[in-house]
Amino acid sequence: MAADGRKLLVLSSRLSAAAALHRWAAYQNCDSKNMMNPAFAMINQQFIAGCAMGQQGMNAEQGGNLSAAIQFYDQAIASIQQSMFLAQQSGIYIPDNVYFSASFAHFSAARVKNVLGWGPIAWNDLNQSLTALNQAIALNSNVVQYHVFAGTVLMTIGNLPEAERAFMTALRLNPSEPWSQYMLAFLNSARGNMAAANQYYYSLQQKAPNLPQMPPITQPPSGSPQGETNWIKTTSEVADMLTKVFGAIGGFQNLMQW
Repeated sequence: MAADGRKLLVLSSRLSAAAALHRWAAYQNCDSKNMMNPAFAMINQQFIAGCAMGQQGMNAEQGGNLSAAIQFYDQAIASIQQSMFLAQQSGIYIPDNVYFSASFAHFSAARVKNVLGWGPIAWNDLNQSLTALNQAIALNSNVVQYHVFAGTVLMTIGNLPEAERAFMTALRLNPSEPWSQYMLAFLNSARGNMAAANQYYYSLQQKAPNLPQMPPITQPPSGSPQGETNWIKTTSEVADMLTKVFGAIGGFQNLMQW
């Protein structure tokens, strides 16, 4: 299996599990009238089915079957989006974690499609991932991992100023959040601001003595415009480093509740 997909798979599963901790609060935002709506059970089942297909996509990706992974991820996207459409038609509140699930599914699909060389399609999924994630944040801006994931998606597409802002927002909500600290150290190092980079890095190193050194920026592939950085590859390398220190947990099964 290609390294990029495996590394970002670990990153995504870690983020999805952390965000899933908020699912009960989001679920409780559905008032009693919505809960009594006859369409609610069907919508929730549609959403659960989408999350289950996303988990199957992760399993296929881990097993190296990228074609099957793409099929499962695309089916997950379709099922989750259908649940959202039905909710809108039925006047049922859509909680923030559902938007996050849609974002996560698009990001997962983009990751695998990029590995297989489906660049334009992958970029479309990345943009849709960011759109759905922004909707989740608009509904609830207090979930730290939404901002961590936003920073990661923005970094993947090369929007470094917005990625930095997202990671800084995560740290305002949780000053000890390690992923954001490392990413900010890396981003500052990438643009030559070593004073800021070292501040973030050494602060985190006090809590994680085995913290790896920041990896170099991945060079652009042959034929790319001069100076263009392959940020999907670069983000993969950083994610791989972090995973060795902080581990990876969870997956779509942690999001299976409307």
